[in-house]
Amino acid sequence: PLVSVTLPGDGPEDVGLVEVLPSADPARTWVHVRERSSVMGTPVSTVYAVDEKGALEPLALPHQELQLAASRGRERLWAVSALDLRSLWVFDARGGQREVALGVPGQALATLGQVLPVGDGQQGWLVLDQSLYQVDLRARVPFNPKPLRARDVKEVLSTDTPEVAWVLVRAPGGGGTRLVRVGTRGAPPGSPAALAASEVRRPFIAPRGERMWLLRPGEAGAAPSAALRLMGAEGQQVGADVEVGELHALEYAPDGAVWMSDAQRVYRLGDAGEVVARSAEGL
Repeated sequence: PLVSVTLPGDGPEDVGLVEVLPSADPARTWVHVRERSSVMGTPVSTVYAVDEKGALEPLALPHQELQLAASRGRERLWAVSALDLRSLWVFDARGGQREVALGVPGQALATLGQVLPVGDGQQGWLVLDQSLYQVDLRARVPFNPKPLRARDVKEVLSTDTPEVAWVLVRAPGGGGTRLVRVGTRGAPPGSPAALAASEVRRPFIAPRGERMWLLRPGEAGAAPSAALRLMGAEGQQVGADVEVGELHALEYAPDGAVWMSDAQRVYRLGDAGEVVARSAEGL
């Protein structure tokens, strides 16, 4: 049935919808709004849990500069305030909530980068002060104050494996950007990819994070204009480059198969970095 929800405020000028985040429970949805505050004198953020009857329940969160992220299956919602980096709040689809203390001995956290729950949201990553921290809600101390990367993180590309991520980091000496693998499974933490990020247009990381296809520029002045390179977990190239035209999509199927399409064809890519099959031209 259709449910109507009335947001707080006297009119549309008092409240604005930011985003709606359905949870794994069809009877519960998270709604993020911006409201006018007569107390603070500025717009504030509020997150509500909405049930199947349209009833609103405000979540216990700070009211400014919230960054929200739901787990892949919407089992949990993570929230951090960019103006108050003392806590990570985790809300689950059953209505439970948990506050995780954030803190690094001898250091006051100042800037919020990314909030990245992984899997069902019991594990994940936080980028704080350009450093990468691991969170595990199952551990005795959920927030690990020892960063896996310190002061050089530009962007984190998470995988379906909670212990593995790929990270764009600043190269030492200001020499551009590198792509490195971090985590506690497989390759040693900090394993570098063989290409600098300046040579990579886009990485396509396998769901478990054990390898990835890199889209990189083709030979100067040559057609096709781009190439795909398969990289292993330790940063080694697997097979030869696959030349492509204008890449439209690259997807990992549930069975692990890799499918790619450009302006002319559809391709299936193999585990050895080769083209296994391709469609007729012009499809």
